[in-house]
Amino acid sequence: MSKIFRISILFFIFASFIYAKGGFPKSYYDIKSTKMKKMVFFNTLVPLIKKQNEQILKDREFIEQFFKTGVLNTKRDGIAMLKMIKLKKYYKVKKLYDYDSYMKKINIIPTSIILAQAALESGWGNSRFTKEANNIFGHWTYGSKGLIPLRRNKGAKHKIRIFDSLEDSLKAYLKNVNSNGAYKQVRNLREKTIKNNKPLNGLSIYKGFINYSQLKHEYLRRLKNMIIKNKLLQYDN
Repeated sequence: MSKIFRISILFFIFASFIYAKGGFPKSYYDIKSTKMKKMVFFNTLVPLIKKQNEQILKDREFIEQFFKTGVLNTKRDGIAMLKMIKLKKYYKVKKLYDYDSYMKKINIIPTSIILAQAALESGWGNSRFTKEANNIFGHWTYGSKGLIPLRRNKGAKHKIRIFDSLEDSLKAYLKNVNSNGAYKQVRNLREKTIKNNKPLNGLSIYKGFINYSQLKHEYLRRLKNMIIKNKLLQYDN
């Protein structure tokens, strides 16, 4: 790799990181090299993923501490109780004191599977939804605000959700995977992997995303190939 090429990569990664709070910078779409574009794509998202997963771990730690000391002291610690109620609602836990449900839902999603889905759903950030709405995972909405898909079926009312930033899109994705009933299998596989003391990575849970796309098993095949071909497991270490 030439010195100029390395400098170019660092420049685009730096520029992408600066603009990641919004969307991909215009310079990203000017990149001609596929290798460089992939590198910038991944390095733009990895810090955002790390930040959100760290927040999830903080939520998990809070729940663990709450059940160790807080349940019997809720009258003395109203702030902790309010946060507990907030997390219950956020992660769609049915019963306030169901410790196992919190532990099953509040945990990280491996970086490799997030990157693989981001690449597939956004066409490496080139989709209209990503460019105009910072929507990198194809989230729908039925609210008044959203982009109307160009090929939406007649009679359909869904829109493409608009996000202020890529990070907001990522946050919504993580919440969706950790709380939506459609991805219960993802959470089951994650829990099973951890209990069996096996490495938690994209390949250990990717089959749980079968409901993410109408392509079903073909989608799973593409996810697996994306992870392996681009050596994404390195981001899970």
